[in-house]
Amino acid sequence: MLWAVAWPGAGPTHIELAKRLAKAHLAGNALPQLSAIRPDATLADAYDLQKRFVDKVAKKHKGIAGYKGAVAGSAGQKALKLNGPLSAVLFRDGWLEATAKPTIRLAKFPGTKIETEIGFIIGKAIDQPISDVDALKAHVEAIVPVIELPAGKLELSLIHISEPTRLRRIGFCGVCVE
Repeated sequence: MLWAVAWPGAGPTHIELAKRLAKAHLAGNALPQLSAIRPDATLADAYDLQKRFVDKVAKKHKGIAGYKGAVAGSAGQKALKLNGPLSAVLFRDGWLEATAKPTIRLAKFPGTKIETEIGFIIGKAIDQPISDVDALKAHVEAIVPVIELPAGKLELSLIHISEPTRLRRIGFCGVCVE
């Protein structure tokens, strides 16, 4: 007698997903949505996948320029059912100096949004958790105006995506202007 047992698939690993994201990104194709592929993914899963993705594409983007915080306010975190702010990586080739008077043709980047923000240039390495605002101030070299133009495409999914689930998408800053 032959017995066959079908184990439910756990879905692709973070390593496999990072390769898939990097391949799509580097080819200029839409990025797959983590929430569509792994509906059970946690925020920790998303950050692990983001790290693996960044490790694969950072060299192509001339390295990392900095990091972006998002949903810093308690009202936004509450609305999105988060326990804290989110973060993302900003690539060096997306950094444009305002003194160069750059021109960006938004038609080349469908779905681009324009966000005005405040940037902090960190002049002293942060190598341990920051305990309070005064400790953070000791690391800040300058505060600058920033215009962010988040660009990028995501594969559309047929499943319903709730607000907290949308945060599991992996994103990157297309262009940041200081």
